[in-house]
Amino acid sequence: MKVVAEVAEDFGDRWNPLLVKELRQSMRSRGFAILFLGTQLVAAAIAALVLAVGTSEPGQALLMALGTCLVISAVGVVPVFAFLSFTQEWDDNTHDLLVLSQLGPGRIAFGKLKCALLQVALLSVSFAPYLALGLLLEGVDPLLPITLLFTVAVVSAGSSCAAIALAGVGRSRGVRTVLLGLFTVASLGMCVFWIVMLNGLVTTSALLREAAFWGWYSAALLLVVYSAGLCFLGARAHLAHPEEAPTLPARAVAAGGALLLPWLAYAVPATAAIFARSDALVATATFFVSLPALISFSTERERLGRVLERRLPKGLAARLLLHPLLPGGGRGALLMLLVAVLIGTSAVGANKLFAPPVGLISAALATDMAFYVALVAYFWIYTSAASLLTWRLGEKLGWRWVARLSVPVLFLGGTLAGMLIGNVIGDELMAEGGHLMNPFWVLFELGRTKTEDSLPGLLAISGVLLLAQVPRWVRGVADAERASRAAQRARA
Repeated sequence: MKVVAEVAEDFGDRWNPLLVKELRQSMRSRGFAILFLGTQLVAAAIAALVLAVGTSEPGQALLMALGTCLVISAVGVVPVFAFLSFTQEWDDNTHDLLVLSQLGPGRIAFGKLKCALLQVALLSVSFAPYLALGLLLEGVDPLLPITLLFTVAVVSAGSSCAAIALAGVGRSRGVRTVLLGLFTVASLGMCVFWIVMLNGLVTTSALLREAAFWGWYSAALLLVVYSAGLCFLGARAHLAHPEEAPTLPARAVAAGGALLLPWLAYAVPATAAIFARSDALVATATFFVSLPALISFSTERERLGRVLERRLPKGLAARLLLHPLLPGGGRGALLMLLVAVLIGTSAVGANKLFAPPVGLISAALATDMAFYVALVAYFWIYTSAASLLTWRLGEKLGWRWVARLSVPVLFLGGTLAGMLIGNVIGDELMAEGGHLMNPFWVLFELGRTKTEDSLPGLLAISGVLLLAQVPRWVRGVADAERASRAAQRARA
């Protein structure tokens, strides 16, 4: 009994202190109490109404209504609570104290995330009896409630990671307010998407017995987990000190994901059958998931941190191999190129090795790698220009965000500029948007007609910007070399 008492006494001390603090605050807060009690009352009312009315498919009606409530509460509301919990540290002037504590950036971000996950777990457990009631009624596949709970948990975790990452960006009240509004709108859109998917799955539950469904499901889940990991590492980087190379773990995960994700997409037999002869689709999806992190890496401040300078490996070959993973906008641009090449190579290799000769995917999605090359070329052109803009105009946080936001602006600006030029010179096709600076038209034509006439021009522009980046890369290698030698002399 004494041993049990000692273990019980030490059990709470082993928990993350921030998790304990956040759980106490969330359970005592009026917002979560209203959310929890409100969802329970709504779920009980829905169950009673379905049983009283007696529809032709009571199980399906009950599951759709309960799933809608669970999605709204877990995917729509809990991530917003996670965002507000993080921004409250700024409002209460406790952020600096939290960062200076002994917890470390990883434990701080993980404590916030675990609090959101425990809230989702509590909501899921509270909905379990009503879902079990739906299983006793007609028209419900036993796999459906399990799939619903698991999907809601994973999507809510991913959204909470994104919320924590965004909350760490906004250091001023105005920026936090704008980000909260944008994230709330995105959460509502995510809720609508998953509610529509749920209703379609409930009415056609036979899909749960088909291998093709689980192939698409596993591929989508893989991308959600990967993007959530990048968001979590981004949140950790915002909490870490700038001198400690905060984005190095995120860069390593981005490079590892570029190499492994296409292979994992083909690892499941059902997924390999779906993506057969569509390596460009796998590569494009993987690149899009990695793109926000790559744009952020390409617009970082250029200087290495002092802590990292002392920890650089001694060998020149090791430093060159590690170079794209080190912080810095120029090295981030180089990492973007390497990640794009790794994704394309991995997708082609995995497709050749695992995919069966005949694929189940429709011809509309079966594209060749020229589409992926053109897409990467466009993003390289605009991201490289933004990276150079950061390098020349300054490395303050405001300029870095201007450079990041310039990437979508350049997409739209290039399209409109080409149309304006077409109107001036009297070219009807350019005036209607049919020109090289319009990525939407070029990619659409490339996917529709499979013609590659635009690729030489895109590759030529990409090559020019590649040459413009070379001095930064050479200077970055030289700076790392000088820092390593200085650190070695200091240790000697």
